[in-house]
Amino acid sequence: ERKRMTTVHLVTVDGAQRPWAFMKGGIDTTLPYCTHAMLDGEVVELTSDIRDDIMRFNSEFAASGFRTLAFAYRELPDAFAEGIEDPEAIEQQ
Repeated sequence: ERKRMTTVHLVTVDGAQRPWAFMKGGIDTTLPYCTHAMLDGEVVELTSDIRDDIMRFNSEFAASGFRTLAFAYRELPDAFAEGIEDPEAIEQQ
């Protein structure tokens, strides 16, 4: 079962349109694709300690009956601008 969704959009950056991938989904299925996190408005490297904290907080929320979502994004190479239909290919790059 796929517990995440990835879409590709052209985003204008410095006057040029660039392809970006945006992912949302369960923390357990989205976090493995992440290399950085935004903490207090700052992008930082996603260390194992931060990953553990995120998973612990997610477990605490789930135990209280809350559902959580993770959101991720990244800029893609220009080759992805057209014809992408396989989200697994986007996520693995």
